[in-house]
Amino acid sequence: MEGRRKTDYQDIASYFRSDRVIERDGEWFYYTREGTIEGPFRDRIHLMNRLDMYLKAVSSGLLVKD
Repeated sequence: MEGRRKTDYQDIASYFRSDRVIERDGEWFYYTREGTIEGPFRDRIHLMNRLDMYLKAVSSGLLVKD
């Protein structure tokens, strides 16, 4: 797949870097490779659902980098 790194896992939807997920004052956020902070989410479950959708969009080419 084009745009993937050698170190990327095959199933990127089930993988995330824990240092890109943070909780602050009861709200959850994640950082993207593009340098954005996404959130807040009310709990980790909602964050993981949205992160899964984000990763699928990135891997499909639906998101375009500036």
